[in-house]
Amino acid sequence: VWEDTMILTTIDTILDSVVNVVLMGRSGTEPEGHPYLSRQLARAHSCLDWLEIRASANGFWPGFFSVADINLICMLQYLQSNNLVHWSGRSNLEAILALFSERSSVRENPTPEPL
Repeated sequence: VWEDTMILTTIDTILDSVVNVVLMGRSGTEPEGHPYLSRQLARAHSCLDWLEIRASANGFWPGFFSVADINLICMLQYLQSNNLVHWSGRSNLEAILALFSERSSVRENPTPEPL
């Protein structure tokens, strides 16, 4: 239970940080030269690194399509659509997205539009 909670909270933290940067960017505030937003992006990268260590190429709970896998896929697709946090290069996270990308529940839901 605690591990699930930590994984889901970490995914939520990444999204909170990125949404914050996106919304502040709408008013013309860019992360470069702005310490708070730079920390938000650094937090997102740190959380992605933490998830990479805890994930396997077969998901967070191999053999299951878990809530953590679902949330991870949604978050990775959101990051891709906003092109703010480059998450690629993390082999376990890339493998999870590839593994489940052909599931109808993933395939039939389009990547979210940028904010």
